[in-house]
Amino acid sequence: MNGNGKVSTVQINLKVNLFYLGLENTVRLLEQKGKSIIIIIDVSELPFFPRDCINRPARISQKQVCKLQKHVALERQKEMREMLNRLVAAHPGIRLYDSFNLLCDKEFCNFENDDMLFYKDSNHLSVRGSAFFAKDFLRWMSKN
Repeated sequence: MNGNGKVSTVQINLKVNLFYLGLENTVRLLEQKGKSIIIIIDVSELPFFPRDCINRPARISQKQVCKLQKHVALERQKEMREMLNRLVAAHPGIRLYDSFNLLCDKEFCNFENDDMLFYKDSNHLSVRGSAFFAKDFLRWMSKN
């Protein structure tokens, strides 16, 4: 941390690089054992709790808080996506499953569809959301 109690960019980069090296070592070991590797990119983390949005749907300010713009979600995942792309470039046998567009349209990433919540909190899928996700993953697996 710097003098203000904040994590510096150097510290963040060091953590990302250490994570990458650990992941690459794991991938290398799995490849040496002849294993197929699939990496699943995590769903977008929400900056709010979906249940709070359902409980008070009439509040205008709450509705504005209960939206995650697609470009913001991509920016929040930028470092992770760059790291995974670098890993796939170094290990072309890796298959990368990305569900980003499953929950995001042209403008927003959605936490619900009709009466179904995809998330149980800000970063974990609900049972229904997991089933929705799994259906898409199995479809993807049958093609890849």
